[in-house]
Formats: sequence, structure tokens, C-alpha cells
Amino acid sequence: MTTQQLLPALLLVHVVLLAAAIVIAVRSRAYTKLQLVAQSLLAILVPVLGAVAVLVFAREAIALPPKPDGSKFDRNYIGSGD
Repeated sequence: MTTQQLLPALLLVHVVLLAAAIVIAVRSRAYTKLQLVAQSLLAILVPVLGAVAVLVFAREAIALPPKPDGSKFDRNYIGSGD
């Protein structure tokens, strides 16, 4: 496969990855408008790695915190008052 044949395929992969990163970042609702603009610019201006970084950031932003162990967690605990 020559470079001329490979370039359109790589460009298509980049565009799809870029679109997915921006859509996921927007749908996560974890960012302010300024953060969304910054994330979009990162994805657009840094080929492939920028889009991957935006996907990773969005995944971390929407990840649920780990659930505490039921035996050690009491939601009614206020403190010992010491």
C-alpha cells in the first residue's frame, strides 16, 4: 500500500476520532463552556493525540466514584466530636 493510498484512510480515521471525542466531551456535561472550547481546540489542533486525550479526560470526568465498603461506611455518621 502506497502513501497516497494510506493518507485518505488515516485522514478518515482522524476525522472520526475527532468527531467522537468532541461529541463525548459535549455529552458528558462535566465541563464548562470554556473547558469544552479548550477540549475541542486540543482535539482539533493536536492530531490524533489531542482527540485521544479528550476521550480520556471525558471518560475520567464522567466516571462514578468507587462505592465505599458497606461494612465500613455509615451514611449517618457525623463524627466522633473529639
